[in-house]
Amino acid sequence: MFYGATDVDTAIAEIGAHSSYTHAVVGEFTPVRELRLLNLAGLNKLPKPSLFDQGQHKAFFATKFLREFVADLTKPIELDGREHIDYVPTQVFTEYLKTAHPGRLDGLMFPSAQNDSGSNVVIFCGPEHCASNGSEGKYSRLSLDPATVVKYRVTTVIRRSGK
Repeated sequence: MFYGATDVDTAIAEIGAHSSYTHAVVGEFTPVRELRLLNLAGLNKLPKPSLFDQGQHKAFFATKFLREFVADLTKPIELDGREHIDYVPTQVFTEYLKTAHPGRLDGLMFPSAQNDSGSNVVIFCGPEHCASNGSEGKYSRLSLDPATVVKYRVTTVIRRSGK
């Protein structure tokens, strides 16, 4: 899986919240072809289907599930040794999206838990599908522009939980 963000500030904020590294190396990746993403970042802007409208029953429960999934996905994870367990439900659903209908979906985009104005992106591909500008191959999905690669100092933000 390729994990990215829609902007540099979000990428740095996510790295700072999820690792103990003091620096982050960030670069701009461009899709080699058009990608089909499930955009969950704008889900809250959509009208909610009515539970009481027979024609909207399926849509009601589907959007309810997706809204709860996004809420779970964007919950800040505490680095307390249990973070790998906390990620499991979202990883299972993401893997389902990847494998349920091969080729129909390339990834998903969802709001960042660390930067209210940014979004995270998961592309269903590994490093073997990433290339540098000019060296893209038949199976490349993302191309990195080496001129955009910059090293940033990361500051970890500690958030107080609502407990």
